[in-house]
Amino acid sequence: MRPLDDGSALAVTIAKWRTPKGRDINKSGIIPDVVVNLTQAQQQAMLQKRSFGTMADPQYSQAVEKLTQLIQKK
Repeated sequence: MRPLDDGSALAVTIAKWRTPKGRDINKSGIIPDVVVNLTQAQQQAMLQKRSFGTMADPQYSQAVEKLTQLIQKK
């Protein structure tokens, strides 16, 4: 991920991505199981600190928490 000046971010993909069931996610994406919305203040703080994909990123930390819960159930 690369933050852009307008507050958005860019991810460049160089391969085809398919789900485990073989569905191509190009142009459609993946519908998340859990949605974590960020406030404008959170987005600005993450841009300034470049903290996307770290435990300071609320979306990332929620994903880690949910995956940890799934692993512990097994």
